Order: sequence, then structure tokens, then C-alpha cells
Amino acid sequence: MINSLRVRLALGAGLTAVVAVIASLLTIYGAQVTQSRLGTALEAQARLEQYSALSVELSRFGLVATAAAQPDADPALWEERLNAQIGLVQAAFNRIEAGLERDVAQAEGLGLNEQSRRASRGIVVARMRAIFGPVANAFSDESTNRDPARLQAELNVFSSRFAPLLGELISEDNRVRLNAFEEVEQLRGRLVGWAVGVAAAALAIFALFYVKGVRPLFARLDLLRRASRQIAEEDFKISLPEGRPDEVDQLFAETRRMADALAQRKATVESDWARLNDIIKERTGELVEANNRLAQVDEDRQSFFAGFSHELRTPLTVILIEAELGIKRGEAVEGFEVIRTRAERLNRKIDDLLRLARSENGQITITPSRFDLAEAAKEAVTDIRRMAERAEMSVDVVADDNVFVCADRNWTRQVIEGLIENALRHAKVGGKIAVRVQADGEVARFMVIDNGPGLGDLQPQELFRRFEQGRDATRRGGFGLGLALAKWVVEEQGGEIAVLSPVPSPLALGDNPGMLADVRIPMWKENSDG
Repeated sequence: MINSLRVRLALGAGLTAVVAVIASLLTIYGAQVTQSRLGTALEAQARLEQYSALSVELSRFGLVATAAAQPDADPALWEERLNAQIGLVQAAFNRIEAGLERDVAQAEGLGLNEQSRRASRGIVVARMRAIFGPVANAFSDESTNRDPARLQAELNVFSSRFAPLLGELISEDNRVRLNAFEEVEQLRGRLVGWAVGVAAAALAIFALFYVKGVRPLFARLDLLRRASRQIAEEDFKISLPEGRPDEVDQLFAETRRMADALAQRKATVESDWARLNDIIKERTGELVEANNRLAQVDEDRQSFFAGFSHELRTPLTVILIEAELGIKRGEAVEGFEVIRTRAERLNRKIDDLLRLARSENGQITITPSRFDLAEAAKEAVTDIRRMAERAEMSVDVVADDNVFVCADRNWTRQVIEGLIENALRHAKVGGKIAVRVQADGEVARFMVIDNGPGLGDLQPQELFRRFEQGRDATRRGGFGLGLALAKWVVEEQGGEIAVLSPVPSPLALGDNPGMLADVRIPMWKENSDG
């Protein structure tokens, strides 16, 4: 007895394949024989149609010849008609002979008997053409006696000699055609018998394969399915039979080992779970306490910024009031002007600190208004100039007049300052920074250009990722958060920001690659917000 399930399945598949091959061979054989016999029948039918066409043309020739032999017939007219009809008869003979030549050529591989049989048809056709020749000459030759009685006798002799030969050809091809159809019918009967035998063999093989192989296999697989369901429900006390040394029995053994291992793992997990719950309970208390401390720290930080703002704004307000009063009284106007300028700058810095603090918590508010972008750029350069002097760098401003935009003035100025600070940190080797402000159609542009080392292997789009520092280890600080926040502020106001490196030659400040930060903001219109 075959114990291997794989071998049994292969044997069943092999028997099925043998039956399929036999059925295919029978189908191919039947198709080829049927095609051959039908081809023979069609060839015979084609010859019969050619014989029929020849008979029709000969009948027409007889009618024309009889009319031409009449005493009152116009010789010239009937001679033309006779010659035309003789040509049609000769053409019919030519078609028949061409077809017979093809049949003989196709019979080269069918044996001498078949070749001789097909060639004999050509001999008969040649005799028929030879019989027709004298009759055609008798009617077409002007020198012959056109006695109607003699010409009618010629036609009668031709008909008596020609008709048996034509009948012989027609009878032969009818017999060939009927034999071909009879052979096809006999083949059909044989194929039906063979098909019934093959079908019976296939059913027997299927029944044997199902009873001896498939049904027992599915019964054992059903046991395995129930065992798998028990395991899925965490019931690892399964019962699977042993004793049949095949692949399913090996699967049973592996399933039993898996159930034992899972039972042990379940016990271990339950023990670990209990211990983990104790740890989680302990850590949860610690996290709650830490969260409370963080909440207190955040509250203290907010209180600090609020107090910081209040403590600085109060003296600054006093300074501003006193400076205004001094200016109005004309006392130390220049000194009070400096006090007011410094106080305004300090006030802007406090506002900047508060905005940055709120931005870390996502509390950014954009308040658009109409302002001159050139003035905002100049204020930013003024606020940053001391930092530039400490870095031994120059900052030049070239700005068009009356470049009015609709945006948040403070955030826009802070974006300009941030771009300049970035240039101060990363372009010290060049020593130059330029700020350009200009109107460009419906948008206003401000550009911050430096002549530093450029971006190196850093891609421009990477600069706008939050916390991106760049790959150069010599860089200090970073583009990342500043440019990410600047990009958000600009786009929130309907603008766009782009970074280019190296700087295009018309704007370059030197031989170094440098970097260009190009910001575009919509120009102010009469119907703009703010």
C-alpha cells in the first residue's frame, strides 16, 4: 500500500492526465480524418460544378450552331457568335484541366493508385476536348459545306460520343463525394464509441480516487480544522489520531507539538502579564506625578512670560511718554529721539519674543494690514545691524519706494530678520549680505542674498523641514526651524518662499556660490483685507 499522500495524489493526477491525453489524441485524429474526407468531398463537388458549367456552355454552343446552320442566317453575325461561344467552351475545358493538374500534384504523397486514378480523369477530359474540336471546326470553317442536315448530323454524333464521357466523370466524382461523407459518418460512430469508453474510464478513475484518497483525506483535514479552532479558542487539549505514516500524520504531530508549546507559552504570558500589571500600576503613578510637575512648569513658564511682558512694558511706556513730552518741549530733542527709537526697538523685540513663545504652542495669529515693505525691511536691518557688526559683516539695503503689501507687518519683519540672521550664521566667509525690495507686478519681492559657501550637498527643499540642520558639521545653529516657521508665515499670507544656491550671476555678490532667499507677498489692493 502506498503510504505517501504526495505519491497518491501524483498517481491520481497522472491517471487523469493519461485520460486527458487519450481524449485529446482521439479528438485530433477525428478532426484530421474528418478534414481530409471533407476536403475530398469539397474537391469532388468543385469538379462537379465545373462539369456542370462545361455542359451549360456546350448546350449554348449547340443552340448557336443550330441557328447558324439555317439557310437564312447571316454568316458574318453567326460566325462571330460561334467563335465567342467556342472560346467559352475552351475556357471551361481549361479550368477543368487546371483543377485536375492540381489534384494530381496533391496526390504525390498518397500512392501510385491514387495518382493514377486522378490522372485518368485528365485522360477522359482530353478525349472530350478532342471530340469537341472537329465539331467546332465544322461550324467555324467557312470553306466547309454548311448543309443544315450535315451540320445537325455532326452535332448528333458529337452528343452521342461526348455525353457518355461526361456522365462517366460525373458518376465518378459523385461516388467519391458520397464515399467521403460515408467515411465521415463511420468515423463519427467510432469516435462516439471511443468517447464513451474514455468517459467511463475517467469516471472509474475519479470514483476510485475519491473513495480511496480524497474522502479519507478530507475527513482527517476536518479533524485538523476542529483542532485548529480549539487552539484559536485557547483550548490546547486537542485530540488527533496517530498511526498513518503520511504527510497528514506529520501535520497532526506538528499541530500537537504547537498546542503543547502554546499551552506553556500561555502559562508564561499569564505570569508575565500579572507582573507587568504591577509594573504598569507603579509606573502610572510616577507618570501622573511627572505630568503634574510638567503642568506646573508650563503654568510657571506662561506666568513668567506674562510677568516679563508686564514688567518690561511698564517702564518702556513711561520712557516713551517722557520722550514724547521732552520732544514737544524742545528739550534735548536728539537725546529723547534716541530714547524713543531704542524703546520702540525694545518693544518690538518683546513682541517678537511673545510671538515666538506662542508659536511653540501653535498659537500663531496673522493680522494683515497695509504697510510699506521697504520700511519693514529697513527696520529689520536696523535691528540686526549690531549683530552684523559683531560678525564683521556688511548688510546693504536696496529698496524701491512705496512697495505696499497686505500682510502682518510684525511677522513679515521678523521673517526678514530671521533670513538675515541665517545669512549671518552661515555666510561669514563671504562677509557680505544684501537685502533687495522691489515690486514685481501684483506681488512684492524681498530677497536676502549672501556670498557664503552655499548649500553644499543639502537640497533646497530640505531647508524647510522642521528641525533640519543640514549635513555640514561646521554649521552652527540651523536653517531648519527658522525657515520652516518663515515658510508657514509667508504661505499663510498668500505668498511663497524659495531658496536658490548658487546665486544667479546678476544678483551674486562675489565668487562664492552664496545663497538667495526669495520671498513674494501679494501687493496691497483697494479691496485687500485690512
